[in-house]
Amino acid sequence: MAQPAVAGESAPLEVTLAVRGRFAAGSGWTLSVPSDGSARLTISGLPKKTRSVAVSRKQFTALSRELQSVRFFELDAEYGSAVPDGSIRTLTVREGSRQKTVTLRYLRETDPHRGEIRRALRVWHLVQDWFSDPAAVDLRRYDRRILEAP
Repeated sequence: MAQPAVAGESAPLEVTLAVRGRFAAGSGWTLSVPSDGSARLTISGLPKKTRSVAVSRKQFTALSRELQSVRFFELDAEYGSAVPDGSIRTLTVREGSRQKTVTLRYLRETDPHRGEIRRALRVWHLVQDWFSDPAAVDLRRYDRRILEAP
């Protein structure tokens, strides 16, 4: 597959999303997207399931723009609260020599950092939209309360 790096962009872009926890429906998963766009989705559970996900140049361009728009590399390393049986999501982006991991725990719409949380969720949702799998837990419906809170 051809390099999907954005024209004029000097640094390769890689992203990894991972969600862990105990869920009523669906399993945790990891999506690893190297700069060549040959993404791998691994869904936890028995049996573990792995499959390829194609990522286009257009999707990489949208991600690059979103990372700039939300100032991703300026976000804190962690948001939310640790709660028993809560999920943990990690979003790691590497752009050239820069790397940033943002961890999202239990999120509340009253969190004083909800503006920054929204920025991280915008990137998370953009990348999660690159695949669909009924075995993979999808927490986006819970994120809506954060994204839509005043």
